[in-house]
Amino acid sequence: MPIEFYKFFILIVLDQDAKIVYILDPTPLEPIYENNPNARYVKKLLWIAKHLPKAMAKACLGSRWNEDINLWRQIILPNVPINNG
Repeated sequence: MPIEFYKFFILIVLDQDAKIVYILDPTPLEPIYENNPNARYVKKLLWIAKHLPKAMAKACLGSRWNEDINLWRQIILPNVPINNG
C-alpha cells in the first residue's frame, strides 16, 4: 500500500504468511534515525494497524483480520531507486 510520507510516497508491503512488514522508502535516512530507523515509521504503522482491520472487513466480507502488524518483523529497504520516467 502506498503511503504519503513527507511529500513523497513510501510503499508498505505486508507479508501475512511470514508476518513481515516491508517498508520501501526512496528518501535518504535522516541522521537522527541512524540508530533506530524504525522510529521514523512508528506513527504510520500505528495508523495502519488501527485501520487495516476495518478496511479488510469491508473489502473481504467475513474477514477475521485481527493481526497486530506492530508485532511483526519490520524490514526497511532504504534508498529505493526512483524512476521518474
